[in-house]
Amino acid sequence: MEPSILYVDSKFCKSRLPSNYQLPPCNNTSQIQSFSFAFLQPLNWNSFGVWLSLLLYARGENILRVKGMLDVGETGPIILNGVQHIIHPPIHLSEWPENMQISHIVFIMKDIPTTLLKQSLLSFQTFLGTEIDLMDVHSI
Repeated sequence: MEPSILYVDSKFCKSRLPSNYQLPPCNNTSQIQSFSFAFLQPLNWNSFGVWLSLLLYARGENILRVKGMLDVGETGPIILNGVQHIIHPPIHLSEWPENMQISHIVFIMKDIPTTLLKQSLLSFQTFLGTEIDLMDVHSI
């Protein structure tokens, strides 16, 4: 039986779950996590490229997915999209989508502790020219 993200006992499928019902513990031993954060000011695109290149060189096989919308001080954001060692050519938008003018990026990673990625990013924070705000961490 493959481990699932969400287990619901079949006896509850047609009825409402009791308020005291708890999901059974997950037996999934995978180390897959999503990690998202925001940049609070426009970032230095060259420095970010160096940081991302170093990360992908060192751990690219464990970066399952990366997606982001980055403020680099232009009128519109740069859209970033990649899988493992491959980063697709960035897309430069002419303007920001309505109500979304903040940089954010999401990594889905395998066997990379989020603390390691966060520490690496914080080490580059001065070169990036922005503050970093951890948004969310999820185990998948």
